[in-house]
Amino acid sequence: MTAKGRITIPKHFRDAAGLGPGSEVSFGLEGRKIVITPVGKGVTEDRRAKLLAAAARAGEGETVVLSYVEWPDRAARDAGMEKVTNDPRMLFQGGPPTFDGRRLIAGGFVPMLMASGEAER
Repeated sequence: MTAKGRITIPKHFRDAAGLGPGSEVSFGLEGRKIVITPVGKGVTEDRRAKLLAAAARAGEGETVVLSYVEWPDRAARDAGMEKVTNDPRMLFQGGPPTFDGRRLIAGGFVPMLMASGEAER
């Protein structure tokens, strides 16, 4: 970001969003996330897929998969992961893996605000 607050949008994002010189955009906030939306262009499923592919830098013939699991608590997560990792259907059994994990983005998140409105410590 420059001293004047200017940011360059990377070309692969501009291309996927259909942005070019003179394009109009609007800015919004989602929590602490800044959202830039092209004006007059709805986010169709096709555009969403193109944006996701651009963000993942997907190559020709690659499919981008976005998924997440929300566990109610750590005990449920531990029990679920134990079952998944021991399920014979999840083993490659000498064959190549379906997913190579080269661009896997994984993370864990701690709830900061509970439904009751009290912060978790």
